[in-house]
Amino acid sequence: CKTSTGCAYTIDVALTRQANNGTSDSQTLADWIGDSASNHADYISAFDSFQETGVVVFAAGNDENSTEVNVRGGLPLLATELAEAWLVVGNLDVSGSTISSSSVSRKGNQCGQAAEFCIYADGEEITAGIGNASSSTNDSYGVYSGTSMAAPMVSGAVALLSEAFPNHTPAQLTDRLLA
Repeated sequence: CKTSTGCAYTIDVALTRQANNGTSDSQTLADWIGDSASNHADYISAFDSFQETGVVVFAAGNDENSTEVNVRGGLPLLATELAEAWLVVGNLDVSGSTISSSSVSRKGNQCGQAAEFCIYADGEEITAGIGNASSSTNDSYGVYSGTSMAAPMVSGAVALLSEAFPNHTPAQLTDRLLA
């Protein structure tokens, strides 16, 4: 979602809808995004169960005019049981050979209310394989930018930390990255 005024599918909009309607987390998502409350409850439950053994990493969104992350990235604000091992990733464009305020710029959604579990990584001009879903081949490459390119960088950092600290829980790994 890219707009001149900000994306409408951000976590602050979901939180406002929930507060105004007095609905559960899953019912808020069902009323707003679609599908059934039961399916959204299962979705939230699956992430909650996953956090016992892994860290959830989501892209924040690519709308530079949005002051909040997308609703999926900010889900722990709506479903607070997901807050233990969750990261939402923004995209930074780092240019030049030194890092300074003039060589780093934010690309995409701001962290907003999700700042407590938001982290940024360089997701600009990343070379990635281009697959063909119908033939299951990966025969070419393309250069992409955005939070979906930054999020795997953070996932890789989680993997490296997990290897270096094998006794850490997912929540402890998350805390190390955000420290």
